[in-house]
Amino acid sequence: MLKIIERQVGKLLFFSICISLLPSTVAFSQEKTTNDTRINTIVQTTGPAVSINKEKTVTESLNNELVNSGVTNEAKFTFDSSTGTITGFYGSDQVVVIPSTINGVTVKKIGENAFFSCDNLTSVTIPSSVTSIGSSAFSSCNYLVNVSIPNSVKSIGGCAFEYCTRLASITIPDSVTSIGSSVFYECSSLKSVKFPSGLTSIGDCVFYNCSSLDDITIPDNVTSIGNDAFLSCTKLTSIHLPVSLDHIGKNAFINCSGLKSVVIPKNVTGIEDYAFYDCTSLKSITIPDSVTSIGQHAFYDCENAYFYVDSEKMENMLITKCYVDDRRIMFNQKITTLTLNTYSLNLRKGNKSSLKVSIIPCYATNQELEWKSSNSNIVTVDGNGNLDAVGVGKVQVTCRATDGSNVSATCNIVVINNQSVINFDADTGTIIGYDPGPYTEAVIPSTIDGVKVTTIGDKAFADCNTLTSITLPDTIKSINDYAFSGCTALTSINLPKNLIKIGDYALESCYKLKSIIIPNGVTSIGNHAFASCGTLTQVTIPNSVTSMGDYAFSEDGGLTKVSMPSSINRIGRSTFLRCYKLTSITIPNGVTSIGEYAFEFCENLQGIIIPESVTSIEGEYAFRGISNNAILYIENEDVKELLINYGIDKNSIKSVQKVTEVTLDTNSLTLEKGKTSSLIAIIYPDSTTNKTVIWETSDSGVATVDDDGEITGIGVGSAIITCTASDGSGKYATCVVNVTPAVVKVISVALNTNSLNWTVGKTGTFTATILPRNANNQSVTWKSSNTKVATVSSSGKLTAVGVGSATITCTASDGSGKYATCKVTVTKPTKVTSVKLNTNNLNWTVGKTGTFTATVGPSNASNKGVTWKSSNTKVATVSSSGKLTAVGVGSATITCTASDGSGKYATCKVTVTKPTKVTSVKLNTNNLNWTVGKTGTFTATVGPSNASNKGVTWKSSNIKVATVSSSGKLTAVGVGSATITCTASDGSGKYATCKVTVTKPTKVTSVKLNTNNLNWTVGKTGTFTATVGPSNASNKGVTWKSSNTKVATVSSSGKLTAVGVGSATITCTASDGSGKYATCKVIVTK
Repeated sequence: MLKIIERQVGKLLFFSICISLLPSTVAFSQEKTTNDTRINTIVQTTGPAVSINKEKTVTESLNNELVNSGVTNEAKFTFDSSTGTITGFYGSDQVVVIPSTINGVTVKKIGENAFFSCDNLTSVTIPSSVTSIGSSAFSSCNYLVNVSIPNSVKSIGGCAFEYCTRLASITIPDSVTSIGSSVFYECSSLKSVKFPSGLTSIGDCVFYNCSSLDDITIPDNVTSIGNDAFLSCTKLTSIHLPVSLDHIGKNAFINCSGLKSVVIPKNVTGIEDYAFYDCTSLKSITIPDSVTSIGQHAFYDCENAYFYVDSEKMENMLITKCYVDDRRIMFNQKITTLTLNTYSLNLRKGNKSSLKVSIIPCYATNQELEWKSSNSNIVTVDGNGNLDAVGVGKVQVTCRATDGSNVSATCNIVVINNQSVINFDADTGTIIGYDPGPYTEAVIPSTIDGVKVTTIGDKAFADCNTLTSITLPDTIKSINDYAFSGCTALTSINLPKNLIKIGDYALESCYKLKSIIIPNGVTSIGNHAFASCGTLTQVTIPNSVTSMGDYAFSEDGGLTKVSMPSSINRIGRSTFLRCYKLTSITIPNGVTSIGEYAFEFCENLQGIIIPESVTSIEGEYAFRGISNNAILYIENEDVKELLINYGIDKNSIKSVQKVTEVTLDTNSLTLEKGKTSSLIAIIYPDSTTNKTVIWETSDSGVATVDDDGEITGIGVGSAIITCTASDGSGKYATCVVNVTPAVVKVISVALNTNSLNWTVGKTGTFTATILPRNANNQSVTWKSSNTKVATVSSSGKLTAVGVGSATITCTASDGSGKYATCKVTVTKPTKVTSVKLNTNNLNWTVGKTGTFTATVGPSNASNKGVTWKSSNTKVATVSSSGKLTAVGVGSATITCTASDGSGKYATCKVTVTKPTKVTSVKLNTNNLNWTVGKTGTFTATVGPSNASNKGVTWKSSNIKVATVSSSGKLTAVGVGSATITCTASDGSGKYATCKVTVTKPTKVTSVKLNTNNLNWTVGKTGTFTATVGPSNASNKGVTWKSSNTKVATVSSSGKLTAVGVGSATITCTASDGSGKYATCKVIVTK
């Protein structure tokens, strides 16, 4: 205490001397001791922080020990400069940025418990100089929500983030190769974690009680999942176990109550105790034949799950070991074919793409797939077929079934280095230039460097004559002048749905463009916009367009059909000049003028309807060069005179005959959802000039209709389809469409087996799987090809009635024609010749239970079933499985009879007396103070010594603190207190309790040996003395290892034996996972 006071006074005196020199607080280290060469450094960022060594002057300290840590106000670190380790943090800061250097020394490690229980800490940034994060480094930082871990970190110690109850997400960089146990223990707010791809194991308790975790991807290289790894992750609904996995630890997914399905990979050989205990939402569990053992209660309380297996061997294991009802066990339907959407692909470096796969049959049980790239330095692929071109070269990406079928599909991919170049003006969101490089396709992103792309600028793609396809994002609103002019190879381009303006010459001379859809929303089409698009065949101009420029579609020699909206008021100069294949056109009502040369040299144009709204035709050549047989239908007599004055033969000019009536072939229609049907419009009179109609629906959510009158049922309900004459006559007809629910047909029928070898008399019931599960009619019919051999009931119950073979056929009843078959071979049964019981005499007390073992001979008997009967059920009862219960005083004979009708049986005489009840239960202790991780076994003493039933049951009041097994083994699993109760099994109500208090363990901080160097001769022996610190460490156990057992061996107790000439290093390591160790070099001579 005196030393502490002296130090504090010294600090105050020094502060009063230096306060004028420093702009804010200066922090001081404690004195350097004679036995420690380290200088403790305390860092604060309210001003230059200083560490003072007594051997240095104030000036030297100010000049040489200034630290710019970048941390927030009053943050303090303690620092071990000899190892570059931050060993502590003292301060009230919420946001901390750890510096990369302190006093010129690089920060390399975050030490054990460095930030332990920093309750104010909400965010921490770790510098790229750090390579390891120690055990419990951020343990119990209850308000920590953000952690930035750099790519330099290679290892994260156990319990590093335990009890960080507000941490919601974290990304562990790919540089990390080792993660300790309990890293995220009790991180109850943690929702998502991104693991490094190189991780090979997930340790014990890593996500223990992470009750918010709902998004996690286990890397493809993981081979082991530790004990309690995902215990009580109740929000986890799905998890993909990689093919590499070969071990699932005890309690791994216990109480993952949201988990819906799980596929055990084919390399797993055993499923440990309680692995999926209490996963109450599990619907589907697929288990491969590689699994040879299933632990105690592995699937306990998975009452809603169906188990998918490959063999009867696995079926029997589930029935006998896990007590699964055989009605919940299905046989796997394996994948037969995998089909990719493409088998060759060209990518450029930096591009992303994806492969899609079709699975046949679609009802295959296990549809989990494994994706693999032959060279991940060129192309990487994730578990969903998403590709990332990261290098240059050729590579194969293979998709393989994981159900053991060995079915696969492969895509050959070529990645090249040349890049297309986009020139982008971020200020205006405009692409101002594009160099396609060697590529024929261009896909324009919606954003570039975070800026939305809204405009294709003047001449941006002009003369890109190698491009055949261009995909534009929906963010584009304007395509400016000459934007795609001269793209002579272009065959496909989408005009975005938000497009408003198409500029002058925008797609001029795109010779190979065959079709274009102008989206509703475009208001203006510029001069020459689509001129000289010689293969363009049809264009629909939406009602949003109000302005269409001169020469807009001129020289489009392949154009056969044009639909123009009533929203335009002028057809410009030479708009359809030399559109040779155009045969007819209706000028919409609303157009007032037709420009000069508008339809000049449209030599196949035979029918033109000019509405009453047209009052001006600009120039005599508007219709020059059209077909000699062309008829111009007019509504305005003034236009007739104008046309005659322009040289049009008056016999080619006729008045428009308006529609007088529109009828439909039906005025009501019933349509199944998803189906189509067509209406036929009948126009009167037959001499009507313009027989085109407009189709409309009253409710597109119920039914839609296209320009040809084809109706599609969209949703259940009623809609009115209206067909209106487009000539302005106002005539129309309607049809009421009633849409009914879709009838879903069966697409497949599968049986739980397709082959059976039975003996006469055997019975059983088939399980038929009908897909899809929403098929309207899921009933089936059953039929036997030979009822003298095997019969089958309407419910699928099979009975073997005679020797021979028969085929059982299960057929869908919905008329789809789908069916499945099973071949049944029936032979004569081998009769039972003997029945033996494991005992023929028992003396029991009331309440005792047990199960007989019956041996039926011969071993190849066809039916080894037996029935059980008690001669006096008031004394003893026996169940159908041979379970015996003593119920009253007296005697009874239990008879076990062969079920095959052979008449063979065995008996056991049972004498029952009153039981001696338990009067007391005592434990070897009634109070324990343990640390997390400790285990041990209770000793229970039951009295009196002649009690009939000395069995006991064990229970913990809080399994998050302490668990107890059925044999009394106690395990401390979490901080807190729990009461362990040991209760007599005989119903006497007698019990004993023990209060267990669990605290955090004190980790080992040092291990020392009595020597670190030995020179011995062959044959010499001795025992090391290991000193483990601190003295109150919870687990002082150590393990021993020799680097060369041909020179020296060391036993588990530290006994050293020199066995051969040479040298070896003996390592003594703390057993508590702290990583602390000590070594001794041993040199052995003859």
